[in-house]
Amino acid sequence: MRVVITIESHDQGWSSFPEHWGSYENSWTWFRAVLRRGEECVGSWDICRNRHADEHWRKRTVVWEKPEDHPLMKELRAGDRIEIWPEARYPGWMNFVRYASVEVLCWI
Repeated sequence: MRVVITIESHDQGWSSFPEHWGSYENSWTWFRAVLRRGEECVGSWDICRNRHADEHWRKRTVVWEKPEDHPLMKELRAGDRIEIWPEARYPGWMNFVRYASVEVLCWI
């Protein structure tokens, strides 16, 4: 099985911490993968973060294929749903999302 998550996003493009601009340090906008089995939440895990104070659209692709790649792969079962949740922690921090997709490939 393979899970491919593609996200195109950026944060608000500014912060009061110029020493972190363009890095992933102290970035308070990120994405979580939420695994649902029916109405039950099986778990949630971080996928990736936006660059700190970067207003440019960035496309990221994350691929998980084996249970060792990510804890979600250990839990994933046929019929489950994977949701992508954009997050922003503090006032003024914004998570702008242009595109997000989840692709699940199974081999029989």
